[in-house]
Amino acid sequence: MKHFGPNPRTRLSAILVSGTALVSLGALVWVFVVAANVTRSPTHPRESSMDRPPSPAHIPVAATLLPRVASVQDADLHNRVWFILDRASSEVHRLTEQGAYLDSFAGDGDGPGEFRSGKLLVAHADTIIVATRRRLHLYRPDGTGLGSRRTEPPRDCAVPKLADVVSTAAGLLFAYGCDRGDRFAGLVVLEVAEGSYHRLAERPAPSRNDGAWGPFDEAVVVAEHPHGFLFGHPDDECLNVFDLTGRAVDRVCHAWIEHQPIPDPVGEERNELIAVARATGLSLEIPERYPPFDKVFVRPDSGLVYRALATESVGVFRLLAQDATLSARVPPASTLFMADGIVFAAWYDLAGTHIMVYDMVDS
Repeated sequence: MKHFGPNPRTRLSAILVSGTALVSLGALVWVFVVAANVTRSPTHPRESSMDRPPSPAHIPVAATLLPRVASVQDADLHNRVWFILDRASSEVHRLTEQGAYLDSFAGDGDGPGEFRSGKLLVAHADTIIVATRRRLHLYRPDGTGLGSRRTEPPRDCAVPKLADVVSTAAGLLFAYGCDRGDRFAGLVVLEVAEGSYHRLAERPAPSRNDGAWGPFDEAVVVAEHPHGFLFGHPDDECLNVFDLTGRAVDRVCHAWIEHQPIPDPVGEERNELIAVARATGLSLEIPERYPPFDKVFVRPDSGLVYRALATESVGVFRLLAQDATLSARVPPASTLFMADGIVFAAWYDLAGTHIMVYDMVDS
């Protein structure tokens, strides 16, 4: 039986998702699965784009090839410079606002300014932050290392999974997926000063049956909002808007977004799924559809933009908004990010990473 980690829920999630991700030339290592925290264990961080299969999405002719960029795990825009987290090389790449390569910093290791297996990147005040599983690595915008420190998940969360880090005027927001054994919940805490945290919101997973667990229960989304922050589970009918004291002030619903169906796991993957479920005694709820999106962005005009699967094939994403202009301008890509109304899109092939930048503010 393949190994997917010690947690039986994580193993079941990985089996179900991997059974749908049928791509040529081997497994797609750096795919962003809709259930953001339930991927297979990553390969060695020094693997390059040559170890990935070609992108299943069409690469625009005008896209810029960046051979130095092996993968795009996360991206943020700060003072008209893109900061790109490359998990494959454990580097942060700096690009112009239009996407031209500038330079890179950090690297794979445990020395000063280095990190391993970066998960998230966020620009906060005048600091670039790379989050790993339990640490924050801090840099000046020019790449100078400022040291690192541990994060402090909620103490009542036995198995915390850092889902996202968001910059706000009041401090950093940390969104955790919390496995409590008998149930799963999403939590948001605010760090107002180093080591000082306030819990702001909690949302239990939306399993359809009491006592059942589904592989997408672990998905959590959070985003900065003019009134505070958005938070919830993408399979809920709506996301809640909270102010920075944790008070719910509004709801934003997304029933208009189409869900993609999940192909049934087949062959060995199906058998393994059944075997692990029986061995762990879990009540398994197998969904028929992917969640409608895996990430949400807020435009300067407060409109919401959702990152969703373009088809039932894992690894092709599109941006959706009720304003159809955005969906029409930005083609499906291997991954997509949005900051300050600017869209960063990336595609992979054997030559490296291709990128395009779309300014939606002036569109």
